[in-house]
Amino acid sequence: MSSRHLVGRHHNIVISRNRIRRRFSQQTAQRILFICWIITILSIWIATDGDEDISDSAFNTMNYGPPAIRKDAHQFVSHQSNNSQSDSFNMQIHVQDLILDPPTTEALRPISYNNCCIPAIMMGSANPNDIKCFGTCYNERACSDPTYPYSSLEEREKFGQLVTLDPYQINLTKCRCLAEPEWLIPNVTWCSKSAKGIYGSNPSPGCSLVSDSHGGPWQHVFVFPSAKLAFCGIPKVGITKWIQFARFAAGAKDYPSIPHYKLDIEFFRYDKMDPLIQQEIWQNEKEWTWAVFIRDPAERVLSAYLDKVATKSGQANVKRLYGFDRFFSFEDFIKRLNLTYIESGCATKELEKKPESGMTGLTLCSNPHWRPQIMSCGLYERLDRFKFVGDIHNSPDHTRELLKAVGLWESHGKHFINGGVTRDGKTRLHDCSIKSYPSTHKEHVGFQQKDQVFNFTASNTVYGHATGSKDKMESYYTPDLLKLVREKLYADDDKLYQMVSGMKKLSRGEELAALLSDSGC
Repeated sequence: MSSRHLVGRHHNIVISRNRIRRRFSQQTAQRILFICWIITILSIWIATDGDEDISDSAFNTMNYGPPAIRKDAHQFVSHQSNNSQSDSFNMQIHVQDLILDPPTTEALRPISYNNCCIPAIMMGSANPNDIKCFGTCYNERACSDPTYPYSSLEEREKFGQLVTLDPYQINLTKCRCLAEPEWLIPNVTWCSKSAKGIYGSNPSPGCSLVSDSHGGPWQHVFVFPSAKLAFCGIPKVGITKWIQFARFAAGAKDYPSIPHYKLDIEFFRYDKMDPLIQQEIWQNEKEWTWAVFIRDPAERVLSAYLDKVATKSGQANVKRLYGFDRFFSFEDFIKRLNLTYIESGCATKELEKKPESGMTGLTLCSNPHWRPQIMSCGLYERLDRFKFVGDIHNSPDHTRELLKAVGLWESHGKHFINGGVTRDGKTRLHDCSIKSYPSTHKEHVGFQQKDQVFNFTASNTVYGHATGSKDKMESYYTPDLLKLVREKLYADDDKLYQMVSGMKKLSRGEELAALLSDSGC
């Protein structure tokens, strides 16, 4: 036999061996993966003593499991259903150590509907023309079912009656929300003993119904009805991510999009709910949990400046309203806040005549992006009402602890996927209509949890709220400027933040109030 034939024969043998190895490797991997799925399903069945139909437990395996084992999963469930009296295995299995439980949240179900619409619950009301930014995308239920964004008809009937004001009520609300200067600079007491009435010296909720730029202390409270959680969102303290999570929990398949204009989120705003429902949520301390996250005030006000003033992409209406220009430095910004309060600072029409009046002093009427954090949600005299107070710089641990406490972690929190699908083929999707990833997406890290490589959400990767203010402190602050911010302008914010900063566990508002209050709680 010639050397050429020998070489050719050897080459064919090598190829055959490689094919056999490759096939064996693929089959082995599929069998191992299939065994993991079977063990997971059996452990659930065993844990429920056989009460739960195993075909229900395996539903997501058959539909969302790896394609190579879906057929095997179907066959297994069929066989198991016919042998319901099979012997139980005496084993202890930690399911979460084997594989992440398949999510059931509506937001991660496969997208088969590609339209955007104004939610059916708002049918008959005056709707905006920009459907992508104000509407809900990719969820057919939102377009046809007037129950959405609530989980049930009962939930909608209780929480879905949003307040509408006639002209007379609007004038009364304006008078209540835009009050006298002495009242707008509150006396900080921390504790409910000094509070008078339901909301103490705070204006009662509803100010955002008459003012967008100065919506009052309750403007950014978001309610999670099923968990009985009222979350006090504070601008420049990760509020965008929490609005995204609220939409995710409601089933929005465009939850990674810019959330601030979406109409479905309006139905979870405490400020716009029926006053009787508001009082129940605020006063019923046994059933309703209030929570808030706090940020270093010096870092936060720098972030507000970088986001709203310093960049070309800063909000044009904010720049126009307050008379900012490209020469307006961070030092100018802080010095303006340190000026004596001008009464007209609450009235938008007066701001247009005297832009500087909107940035004199820090009051309940200040722009919420640089208004002191303790002026949100009654913190300055009802801190004890907040069961949980977290540190934004420990979001992974504190968020997980909070959501576990109210029952939202297992159902939604751990299934949250950061970011979303930003392209449809070669076409870049609008920032208002970004799609959710499918439930099988590998980056299943959970809400506010750190990724192995990076921890970006859609708010960072798509439309850029991140300012990197923490890393820029030394570049913008002089020692005197930092002292002015920490010890005068935001002294009470700083006191509160120093108490929660670096804490591994969530702090309790009642304990913090007792330590901060001169008279105790």
